[in-house]
Amino acid sequence: KAEAEVKAKAEAEAKKKAEEEQLLAVRAARAKEREEMEARRAAAGEVRDLKKAAVIVPPDQVVAQRIIASLNRVHMRIKKY
Repeated sequence: KAEAEVKAKAEAEAKKKAEEEQLLAVRAARAKEREEMEARRAAAGEVRDLKKAAVIVPPDQVVAQRIIASLNRVHMRIKKY
């Protein structure tokens, strides 16, 4: 019985290690893709412009502003119909 428990525990650890290695491999592949994409954009001279907000909101009011924007959008939909 003890040997079975030891085997099961070893198999579980091996499976966990394999999953972690697979996850790391996927992350590395995604990072490589991201780098290649950035290199292609730089080579093509593509410049990404970042939009600046029309109004600067203090950090403590960001959530409130999001809620207000969401409510305004919903109420605009209702008024149209």
